[in-house]
Amino acid sequence: MKIKNLFLKVVAVLLSVIIAIICVFAFKQNALSSNKDFCLKKSVITIDDDFEESELKSKLDFYEFDKENLHITAYNYENKDCLSSQIDVNSIETERVRYAYDATYVEEENLIYLAVSIFDEFDNIIDVTAMTAEPIYYEDGTYDAIFSIDGKEIYLSEIELSKDENCFFLSFLFSAVASTIVTAIVKAVAITAVIIASVVVVGTTTYELVKVTRDWINEKKKEEENEKRKKPMDPQIYYYAKTKGDRLIISAVPENLSCAVSNMSSGCDYWTYLSSDALKLVMSAGGALSVQPEIDRTWSGQPKKGYYWHYHCVNGAHAWYGTPYAQVY
Repeated sequence: MKIKNLFLKVVAVLLSVIIAIICVFAFKQNALSSNKDFCLKKSVITIDDDFEESELKSKLDFYEFDKENLHITAYNYENKDCLSSQIDVNSIETERVRYAYDATYVEEENLIYLAVSIFDEFDNIIDVTAMTAEPIYYEDGTYDAIFSIDGKEIYLSEIELSKDENCFFLSFLFSAVASTIVTAIVKAVAITAVIIASVVVVGTTTYELVKVTRDWINEKKKEEENEKRKKPMDPQIYYYAKTKGDRLIISAVPENLSCAVSNMSSGCDYWTYLSSDALKLVMSAGGALSVQPEIDRTWSGQPKKGYYWHYHCVNGAHAWYGTPYAQVY
């Protein structure tokens, strides 16, 4: 009998252990799945081209879009009860309130400025909130924007797809209509926007890599010259870069030598305008395989059009420089 009881206790313990392991495994799998979905949401959800301005107009009592100056003014009347979850609506004398929207795009800053104001029917102001949105354009033709308000950031695509009434950006401070207004501007400026070809995360830094044009590189050349005059000892002239197919895509944000060296030591590639600066980077990151620059060549030995001269670090990382061969962008 004692042996039988002991056997039953052992079986019970083993079953408990097995069940615990299964539960832990299931929890981890669920957590990983949730984390994956969150990461995907941040990186691949984009606003598509289905937006129609007529739909926006139908939701508003007044709408005017100055496309030449990229400025929208609009307003809409709502019952004051729509504010009941945020403020005491009994303090509002009128039964209706007016949401007023004023949005404009500033090309020099690549920012959309948006003010959302709430008035009663006597035009007494109840609340006003200002925010910015940075447009993002992707190579596949989709687009998005990052809103910033009171230190919080959220993607326009997340707002458009959100069904959560408690979402901060869908509160009375914002209103879902505001996101649609910004969508109208984002779509309108897409033609002249810098196209983001890829988003890469290195450590804690996110790099948005752009499709390079002749004007873009000429602008970076001027910026590097100015940077060297302002910070001769440690200029920010190195741009994270990577190949995509047969072309080079480059980060829009420069780094100083120490940051670039740290990343190159881990295998990251960079671009800068001058050959001497590219060589300095690979030498500082561990040394160059050769002090003579290289370029990819055709079977006949000719440099490939659209490819960049570069140096190889001893760990295989590249330091590209200058403009693409034969000025093929």
